[in-house]
Amino acid sequence: MECKNCQNILRENADYCSNCGAKVIRNRLSLKNLFYYLNETYFNIDNRLLRTMVSLIKRPADVIDGYVSGVRMKYLDPLTFFTISITISGFYMIAIQKYFPDAFNFTSFYDSEIQKKFTEQAMQYVFEYNAALTFLIIPGLAVIS
Repeated sequence: MECKNCQNILRENADYCSNCGAKVIRNRLSLKNLFYYLNETYFNIDNRLLRTMVSLIKRPADVIDGYVSGVRMKYLDPLTFFTISITISGFYMIAIQKYFPDAFNFTSFYDSEIQKKFTEQAMQYVFEYNAALTFLIIPGLAVIS
């Protein structure tokens, strides 16, 4: 048997590759195995997603410094964390639009119809393109920080 990642020869009873550290997967990809993997990865006691979120709230510098210095297995990688965050944000925006349509109605602050119309269009644009706007804001936030 050989490692799927680095083609290193493995012992038959090995659970991890001794060369690259990848987990040896013996099961075929099925709905049951996929559910088990998602449950193990995101909903277990040793949850990297939850640990990353709590650490980013309590000590964001430790998470960033750790990742830059090479700590990769303790926290969720940034791209996966960003993808999950954008997905949750999208569901949040959909729920706000569906169940609380007047929550972000700022048109009552303006007297002019042009200002009200512009505000409505801007808010609709923000709701519709939330993920893209979040992605575009990241370089600006990096420069500011």
